Amino acid sequence: TLASGADEAWVMDLLKYNKKQELTQKYYIKMMTISSLGVVLMGIISVFFVKYLGIRIIWVVSGFGILIGSLILLNAKEHFKKQRINTKIIYRKTISNSKKGLIYSFKNKNLFLILLALAFTSLAFSIGSNMWQPFLTDLGLKPYLLGYIYSIIAIFTIGTPFLSSYFLKKIG
Repeated sequence: TLASGADEAWVMDLLKYNKKQELTQKYYIKMMTISSLGVVLMGIISVFFVKYLGIRIIWVVSGFGILIGSLILLNAKEHFKKQRINTKIIYRKTISNSKKGLIYSFKNKNLFLILLALAFTSLAFSIGSNMWQPFLTDLGLKPYLLGYIYSIIAIFTIGTPFLSSYFLKKIG
C-alpha cells in the first residue's frame, strides 16, 4: 500500500489537518535525505550480513524491517475525510485528460522532443539499473561488496534535496 503513495498522502493529510501545509517542501527534503542516509547505513551493514550469513539473509532482514515499520505505523493516527467516488467518472476523466495531453504533446514539437528524450532516458536507466550488478560480479566483484557501491551512490544523493531547494529559492 505504501508503494502506491499512500504514505505521502498520509503525511499531506496530517499537515493539512494541523494547518501546516507550508512544511510540505521541508518534509520532502528531509524524507529524501533520511532515506539516503538509510541506504548508506544499510549498504554498509549489509556487507557484513551477506559476507558472513549469505545473500539469503537479506530477505529475512527486509522482512523484519517491514514488520517493525508496520508495528510502528499501526499506532499512528489518521486524519482524512473519506469521499465517495464514482470510478467510472474517474476513468473517463483520466482517459479524456490523457488524450488531451497526448494531442497537445504531438502538436507542440519542443514538448514532443523532450518527452521522447525522457522516454529513451528512462528506458536506458531501467535497462542499465538491472545490468550493473551482474556485470560487476562477472568482473569478479564479490556480491557482498555491492552494499558498499549502494552506499557510495547514496552518499551523492544525501545533499541533493537541499541543493535543489537552494536553486529553487535562487531561481524562483
